Amino acid sequence: MKVRFISLFIAVALSVTWYYNVKQWAVGVPGNATNFVTFYAGSKTANHMESLGVWRARIGGLWITGKLFDSVVINGQINIDDYKAGKLLLLKVDKQEGENAYGTYVYKDAYENVFGLYHACWLFAFFVVLIIFLENPLMVMFGTLAGMFYTLTPAAVYYSYAWDMPAIFFFTLGYFLWRQKQYNWMLAVIFLGCPFKETTAVIAILYFFTDMPRKKQCLYFGIAAVMTLLQKIVIMEAYYHTMTVLTQNLHSAPEDAKGLAATTLGQNLKEFFTLKWNHFIFVNAGTLLVSLCLPAHNKVQWGTKALLGAFFVCQALAGSFNEFRIMLEALPIALMAIAEYLNTLIPQTAGAASPLKPQPKKH
Repeated sequence: MKVRFISLFIAVALSVTWYYNVKQWAVGVPGNATNFVTFYAGSKTANHMESLGVWRARIGGLWITGKLFDSVVINGQINIDDYKAGKLLLLKVDKQEGENAYGTYVYKDAYENVFGLYHACWLFAFFVVLIIFLENPLMVMFGTLAGMFYTLTPAAVYYSYAWDMPAIFFFTLGYFLWRQKQYNWMLAVIFLGCPFKETTAVIAILYFFTDMPRKKQCLYFGIAAVMTLLQKIVIMEAYYHTMTVLTQNLHSAPEDAKGLAATTLGQNLKEFFTLKWNHFIFVNAGTLLVSLCLPAHNKVQWGTKALLGAFFVCQALAGSFNEFRIMLEALPIALMAIAEYLNTLIPQTAGAASPLKPQPKKH
C-alpha cells in the first residue's frame, strides 16, 4: 500500500510535468498549426472532422477535445489590443462596425491550459493503470515519461494529437488484462479503445499466446476482428455517410514516385536508412528496437514480442516514422519487456528495480 501511495503522488507530479511541457506546443509550430486544428476539429464552434482524412474515425478523442475547446470559446466583441498582442486565436470575424470587430475566438492561454490538461489527465490515467497492475510501477512510469519527450523534438514537429495518450492507456490496459487472463475484458478494451485509435485492435494478436485451445483462440480473435470492423463501418456511416473500413493511407509519397517508393512503407524505409541524429532508432528512448531484439523463452515473452512486432509492422505500413508519437503505445510494454529480461539476466541487481516477476527460462 505504501508503494501505491508513493507512486500515486509521483504520478501526479509527472503528469504536471507533462502538462507544462506539452501545453507550449498547443498551437503548433510556425507554419504548422496541426495540433491546434486537430484539437478543435470535433467542436461545435468549428467542426471539420470530415477534413481529417485518415484520422476521421478517431472520434473518441476528437469529441472530448472538441468539448474542451468549446468551453473556452468566446463569441462577441474582439479586444483589438489583445489581438495585436497575440493573446487571441481568432477563428472567425462575423462583422466589423467602425473600430469594433465581432467574432469567434479563444484566448491563447485558456486554450493552452485545456490542451495541456487533456494530455496530462490521460497520462495520469495511464499511470493509475500501472499502479494497479504492477508491484513496482515507478520504473515504467519514469521510463514512459522519458521516452515521450522524444516526440517533442524537431524531426517529430512537436506533434501531440487527441488520440496519442488514450492509445497508450488502452493498449497498456489490454496488455495487462492478457497477462491476467481476463480475455473477455480485453474485448471490452478493444471496443472502447478503437474509436480513439485503431491500433488498439492489434492487442487481439495476444489471444494466440494463451493457454486456451486453438479453436477458442481463433474465436476470440475473430470476435475482436469482426467487432472492430463493424464498429469502423458504423462510425464512418454515422458521421460521414460512407461505408468504408480502410481509412489508413498506404500511398503517401509524391505523385511522381513509383513502386515501393510510392508507398508509405517505402517512405518509412527511406527515413529509417537516412543518417541523422534525430533518428527513428531512438524512438521511445530506444526501447522499441531493443525490445524487438530481446530473446524469448516462454509464451508471455513470445506474446509480448509478437505484439510489439505486429504493432511495428502496422505502423511501418500506414504510419510515418518521422512522427515519433505513433510508436508511443509500444513504450510501456517495451520497458516491461526489458525489465523482465534484466530481471532474469541479473536477478541480484535488477530484481529490486524490475516491476515484473522473473520468467523462468525453458531449456
